[in-house]
Amino acid sequence: TVDLTSNPAKVGAMLVMVAIQSVGKIKAFKKAFAPEYEEHSEVLANVLEKDPVLIPSFSKLDLEFQTMILSALKADFNFGQFLQAENLPASLENVKKILVGDGERSGSTLAFFLFRIFASMCGLF
Repeated sequence: TVDLTSNPAKVGAMLVMVAIQSVGKIKAFKKAFAPEYEEHSEVLANVLEKDPVLIPSFSKLDLEFQTMILSALKADFNFGQFLQAENLPASLENVKKILVGDGERSGSTLAFFLFRIFASMCGLF
């Protein structure tokens, strides 16, 4: 099972993820820090990797939670297409990479990824 609320730090990291999710959509931010990327999630992931100090709430998180957030941002999977049975089986490869790639943390990383989808579908960003 995936326990998202097992400790306050994990809940705080989820809230940080929701709070910063749309930063990559800000045109001036994108132009200044990641003009070579088109997708807002790619912009944000690039900035968080190269200059995390630009997003203080992210840079103050433990490395474990920073890694989970970055993995969730980089997972390229269209959940809407999945719900409508429009995805090919190969589309699940990215989700599989999340599960296999993070070893012991894979459950938490998947939880962050699914929480990101849930928050998006609720209209939080």
